[in-house]
Amino acid sequence: MHSPASTPFDLLMLHSLHLSCPISVFSHLFFSPPAHASHRSAFGVHTHTHTHTHTHTHMHQGQDDRVAGAEYRRAACGAESAPRSAEAQLLSEKSGGNDNEGTHGRKERHTLHLSPLNLELTGHPLESVSATHRADRLLKPASPWARELDFSDRAYTPHTVFVLLSILISILAMLRCYYYPNMSVTAKVKAGLFAAAFVFIGFGAVHLPDSLLVRPHPAVWRGVLALGVLYLVFLTFMVFQDLETVRMIMGYYDASLLTKLPERTYAQDCRMSTEEDPWFFAHTSFDAFLIAHSLGYVVKMLMLRDWRMVTAVSIGFEVVEVTFQHVLPNFRECWWDHIILDVLICNGGGMLVGMWLLRKLNAKRYTWIALKEIPTVKGKAKRLLGQLGPRSFERYNWNIFQSPIRFFQVTGILMLMLLQELNCFTMKSILYMAPTHHLVTCRLALWALLATSCLRELYEYMTNTRIKRIGTTAWVAILGMGMETIWITKMAIEGQYFQDAVMPTHIAAPWMVAIAALGVWLVLYFGVLSLEQRNRRRGAAYVLVNSFFYAAAVCVLALFLMGLPDLQIGRQAFESAMAPYEPYIFFWR
Repeated sequence: MHSPASTPFDLLMLHSLHLSCPISVFSHLFFSPPAHASHRSAFGVHTHTHTHTHTHTHMHQGQDDRVAGAEYRRAACGAESAPRSAEAQLLSEKSGGNDNEGTHGRKERHTLHLSPLNLELTGHPLESVSATHRADRLLKPASPWARELDFSDRAYTPHTVFVLLSILISILAMLRCYYYPNMSVTAKVKAGLFAAAFVFIGFGAVHLPDSLLVRPHPAVWRGVLALGVLYLVFLTFMVFQDLETVRMIMGYYDASLLTKLPERTYAQDCRMSTEEDPWFFAHTSFDAFLIAHSLGYVVKMLMLRDWRMVTAVSIGFEVVEVTFQHVLPNFRECWWDHIILDVLICNGGGMLVGMWLLRKLNAKRYTWIALKEIPTVKGKAKRLLGQLGPRSFERYNWNIFQSPIRFFQVTGILMLMLLQELNCFTMKSILYMAPTHHLVTCRLALWALLATSCLRELYEYMTNTRIKRIGTTAWVAILGMGMETIWITKMAIEGQYFQDAVMPTHIAAPWMVAIAALGVWLVLYFGVLSLEQRNRRRGAAYVLVNSFFYAAAVCVLALFLMGLPDLQIGRQAFESAMAPYEPYIFFWR
């Protein structure tokens, strides 16, 4: 039996499948690429000439069967949208061969004129679609918002009118609930600002650019970007207010922020056990903040996806606390608080949980199928819960020592993360916020969400040579961090905070030596050592150059040990030795 002759529509189907999405499983497994005789683009019209020769083989017959039964919708991929008036024309020229050849010698030449449409293929077999409407169904424009057609088409199509009406109804509901003549001016301003933020977030969730993250939904990350923009605008406004005005504004929001809080220190009693309480260490250390601290490092591990980076943040912030404990008494902690409680229990425990989650995600098979095709309720529930996880998973390999540019890029990311932590404690001290205040929690949650998308975009920018600029969320997050730092520094200067705090010698001197040694190492490592020597990691030159790096690390370790308020290892001897040279070395003080 001869294979049936392909119609122009069959060729249109084959052509559409190859144009739909380069990662389509169906187009790679079931279809061989057609021979392109010509391909050009002019004024938005694509011309494709396809020469198809029929062969009498079982493979061709099986291919036609697979074409007829495939689910074409999963091969669709979001691209640029096209005007509704766009049309497609299919011109066919047939030339018959000899009568002896029959269908074996018949050749058909088809020229397909397509406008730049999104080809969203239907989910029905060829036999279930009438010949009249096949082309219209094939060339149905796909939504540029479509990201996960295996979950739900309706959930991943733009609902601009629905969101618009929802915002209007919500504003009317707020007017009904909150608009009363006896409301105070402060309450009215709060309601108005909340409504304005709500409208902007609704606008952003629909119209702002997409992030690289799509789970649980692209609109969520567009809303996070809108929140970041609002916070950036708020910081810009607050930068131009003096400290007295800032306190007045914060007092209007919450009157408790007008009361100064006593500074709490954690190094008053560094005993781990007493005669009265053998478990003094556990009773004074383990509280709700311990769980929050650990969860924070679980999130950091999921964001950075590299235990070395998270370890650098963990140890780095302990060094920051010792460095600035003369400025913020809250940073003064016992040795076991720094090493055992923070680094080992909280940070280390959070990292281990994060690494376990990363391994689970990395070993997971991401084979998503349509929700409507899952037969059981349990399977549908698991699919819905899976929506909260990543669609695909990529382990980050930061390669900090790959090049000087990469070294400064990764170092900049680490410094931004440490700066965020430092800003949190400084802002609490200046604005009289208790650690349990909801604004502290909201700020940390906002930065966690922004940093998740920001780090994904920065990693893509650093590792993908085709990306020439950082993403929108990364741009907003970096600018917001800079604006927040400017605001806090300005408030500290105006309020004369930390004016009398002078960095002690046992902190300043090791930092000066460490920075100098690190600078020498940086020049020698990337300027003298060849790429082969760096990759081989052996040889006298490699050891000599890295000695400067380890010298800087030893200096940081020395300042940490001398800076511990309870142990003060070697502090007195070091300060006595440096006393005659202080006027010359620390002239800037």
